[in-house]
Amino acid sequence: MSKTYGWIGKILRVDLTIGTRETLNTARYTDRFIGGRGLAAKTYWDEVPADCGAFDPENKLIFMTGPLTGTTAPSSGRAHLAFKSPKAYTNESYAHSHAGGHWGPELKFAGFDGVIVEGKAQEPVYLWINDGHVEIRDAQSLWGLDTFATQKEIERRHGSKTRSLVIGVAGERLSRNAVILTDTDSAFGDGGPGGVMGSKNLKAIAVRGTGAIPVADPSRLLDATYRISRLITRREGEEEPAYFQRGMGGWAGTKLEEEAIRGDIEIGTAACFACPIACRRSVKFKDGSIPPGTVQCAAMDAYCGPEQRYYGGKYWGRVSFKATQLMNMYGIGAREVQWADASAVDRGGLNWIVDCYQNGVLTEENTDLPLGKFGSEDFIEKYLWKLAYREGVGDVLAEGIPRAAQYIKNHPGEFHLNPEKAARAYEIYQKATDPSMGCYYSRGGRFGGYSMHRWGAIEYPKGVLIHSPVCQIMHATDVRDAGTQHEYTIQMLCQYRPEIPAGSAVWREALETFSEKWFGSRYALQAYSYEHKPEIAIFSQHLAMEKENLILCDWIFPITYSIYTPDHLGDRELSAPSDLFAAVTGIERTRDEMWLASERCWNLERAIACREGRRREDDWLLPGYFDLIDQLGHTIDRQAFSGAMDRYYQLRGWDLETGVPTRAKLEGLDLKDVADELERLGVLPV
Repeated sequence: MSKTYGWIGKILRVDLTIGTRETLNTARYTDRFIGGRGLAAKTYWDEVPADCGAFDPENKLIFMTGPLTGTTAPSSGRAHLAFKSPKAYTNESYAHSHAGGHWGPELKFAGFDGVIVEGKAQEPVYLWINDGHVEIRDAQSLWGLDTFATQKEIERRHGSKTRSLVIGVAGERLSRNAVILTDTDSAFGDGGPGGVMGSKNLKAIAVRGTGAIPVADPSRLLDATYRISRLITRREGEEEPAYFQRGMGGWAGTKLEEEAIRGDIEIGTAACFACPIACRRSVKFKDGSIPPGTVQCAAMDAYCGPEQRYYGGKYWGRVSFKATQLMNMYGIGAREVQWADASAVDRGGLNWIVDCYQNGVLTEENTDLPLGKFGSEDFIEKYLWKLAYREGVGDVLAEGIPRAAQYIKNHPGEFHLNPEKAARAYEIYQKATDPSMGCYYSRGGRFGGYSMHRWGAIEYPKGVLIHSPVCQIMHATDVRDAGTQHEYTIQMLCQYRPEIPAGSAVWREALETFSEKWFGSRYALQAYSYEHKPEIAIFSQHLAMEKENLILCDWIFPITYSIYTPDHLGDRELSAPSDLFAAVTGIERTRDEMWLASERCWNLERAIACREGRRREDDWLLPGYFDLIDQLGHTIDRQAFSGAMDRYYQLRGWDLETGVPTRAKLEGLDLKDVADELERLGVLPV
């Protein structure tokens, strides 16, 4: 038998109900589905019943790494998770998420490529995985601890090099927006997986390993790693500016910088495993008033705006950092604790709270929250406590915005409201009457999801880059409830750089060169129309799937843009992932072959969604989303959007009427077994 490279070769399965542990052969799926997201989706398709509930023992937490995980490939320290989401509204449905940090590589060092957790333990437990040895241990003394304290106690028991996935109080109490955390800020945060983990009475998965990842061609891997790293960063002391600011960078001009200058705090950077850019920010308060930690992504910004509005002064201060730390410690998802001003599309749960307060739906009396002090430390402490412990109104809010809005509408007496006022809660969610309030969950239908269109019209000069039509198509067709910000993989070319301002001649030339090469038009990425947009959406979705199969980070890949090359284009052929894959595994695959695997995985996820009841009518956006874009000056032609969706389904090979993949498409992707199952269920188009 030939040696396998990149993979350890074993996937661990743990049944918490009966306490059994077994191993599966990783290679059973890797040829068709590569790794990470694809392996997780195939396992879900095979093993999770379409009719099981998110909190049922039959639901599974399917953690998978990729073939690059644990190697020197840049940003490869990640892991992927698939599960049935309790957060998706109105139908609980398939979701996926991925996290950075160090847990994924440590799992491979410990002898496993993935972990499948099923069933439910009678009492709280945690998994202890140590160099291939697996134990189910009692966790009653850990139950009730926050995520930071849990990790510290596990390190005390098993050593400081142990890496853990843990849930906080929110997950224990089955919050639909709870996360699974590792370190102090890396999380499986989308879709509410922490609640699923809590429903299984599983507090943590602790891992320690001393093994190594077999690499087919170490020299080639090092060469590829160096070449890719030079496209995105430079060593200190070199003349070119760094891709991400170092040291004080990221905090420059903030309240936290002022505290650092006074000597009250220490701030810096931190990195996930094998990451060359170190985008995580670290903060330590010398007076010990706030737990130290690292922050990044949505949780980092969640409460900054409210703090600034309430206290005045600069952005990013002590209160917003404390809010982030409390979210992480309780294990609460940032989407439900996010706030943005009225001009933004990517608005979160706090926007809905404030809008309901301003409309007289939520009051200080019926919530026992200091709503009039929104932005203060007092407010966020009490709000997060209630949300985590499901105390009072927190019990309703822990169900997520759509369900909370529906509950208030249906139970006006509990909130001392008349029926008309209570109904306003759901109207605000839907944005049926007041589009100025923005969007919280912009996808409509039975599989609604939260939207992030941050890289759209709002942050760029009008006419410079308007790719919201791409985001609209992608968000409408995505299988999870998470935002499309990171799915829009052209963002690394499009996002603003101080060195080359958006709209400048240099910036436009780079954008147009890339656009012409990949989409046949220099202006495909710029015009606010639906021409070319279905093609761009599919292109982006396949690139996203490719990197999440391997698994690589959204913040780096694809490297479409670089300030270190003469034409400011980075990986012109988008071949970096396949180069890394070949170096690690010894398997040569062209870019087209890698994208074919991505298309296979994307169609498999669509088949999962269709098996769970999703159809074309669910691939739409709430009226309030369209209204908001109209208000921002970029009117959406609903008929043109529908026509773009037609084009998308045609390109995908999906039935125009139902949105279900056809047998011809599935069989062409070597998914005959999937087509047969959909036909047996009466789902496959005739």
